[in-house]
Amino acid sequence: MRLFKPENHIMLDIKLFNNSNYWFYAFTIWLASFFVLPNTQWVINLTYVILLLPTLLTLQLSQIKQFSTDFFARTLFLLMLILVFAAYRSGDPISEFKFSLIVLLFYFTVLKLPTFSNESIRRYAWFYLVLILGYTLINALFQLHQGLWFPGQRLANLFAFVDNPIHVSNLLVVCLAIISQTSIQLRKFKSLLLAHCLILFACLFILQSRGMLPAWFFIVILSLFVIYKRNAKPITLVYTTAIPILIFGIFLSTDIGQQFIARADGYRIEIWQGYIRETIKCGVWLGCGLDTKIHYITHDGINIPHAHSIYIANFSRTGILGTVVLITLIFGSIWYGLKKNLWAAWMLAASAIVLMFTSSALIRSPNERWILIHLPLAYLIKLRIESGLQNKH
Repeated sequence: MRLFKPENHIMLDIKLFNNSNYWFYAFTIWLASFFVLPNTQWVINLTYVILLLPTLLTLQLSQIKQFSTDFFARTLFLLMLILVFAAYRSGDPISEFKFSLIVLLFYFTVLKLPTFSNESIRRYAWFYLVLILGYTLINALFQLHQGLWFPGQRLANLFAFVDNPIHVSNLLVVCLAIISQTSIQLRKFKSLLLAHCLILFACLFILQSRGMLPAWFFIVILSLFVIYKRNAKPITLVYTTAIPILIFGIFLSTDIGQQFIARADGYRIEIWQGYIRETIKCGVWLGCGLDTKIHYITHDGINIPHAHSIYIANFSRTGILGTVVLITLIFGSIWYGLKKNLWAAWMLAASAIVLMFTSSALIRSPNERWILIHLPLAYLIKLRIESGLQNKH
């Protein structure tokens, strides 16, 4: 270990943390911890110890300069400033500023990851998919043994950090997004079909989550488009998409599928309308601040303390100004990545869709939204920075 020169670096030169293998295995452990560690604070502590603290100790001034030149990085800065201002109007600006720095440090951590080939990231996505499916199956068997769950019911209250079936299904569908992009690139169509079947079975019959369906439809349509553009055989188009759609159709004809239909939109449209009306009362341009105190009461008396959409929630906190910046950041990054057919853009697109139906703050301590939004967004920024450096040379 040695000190860096001040004009080039900020803190320490530690050989272990300069090795890309360290960051690969650290991220693998971190991602697995969401399905192994049962306590929220344990996951947060692990994040600090193996990811954020090593990044802070080895952060380079040149990395900060490179990061700050990227358009989407600057948009992220702007969003964080708007959220701090919103907290100043209503909330805790010091806490929001602290969380912004923590999340920003995570972006610098992602910059240290190696640049994955299509084959390596496909294997990685399959590893994570099998991990989540195994986690789901273990929970189902354990609860079945305890008499807490039976086939046909919705599996809930899972034992690790990610205990909500909605969050589990969201993470499964983003794995499918990565597997879809890389499998099409590598012409691994049987692998793609298997991933669709496994995820549909887990999400529809066991987790019974509807929020992943719009993202799944998007992946199917995008896959069809890319396969067609690559001049694949017609039979490939049929068995990679028609079979999963057939499975979904069969599911709708079952009793569980009928329950899905009966649950309709789960009050979401009514909730969104209510949150928008309450936000307009505060001020449509700047919103109500972070501490909105909005608790919408549905027509049949149910108290709803969350907007059930990350975009409606952001609108209620930051108004039109913050919402425009958030949409520019996320959907601008997706547009850039999809034009270049990058796996991180497929992952971010799927995440952006599933979060239309669930809400919470993006700038907070480590949680599943770090995987859904910050990880692919940070990786896209990393690829943009690397591309810019290559063009200079």
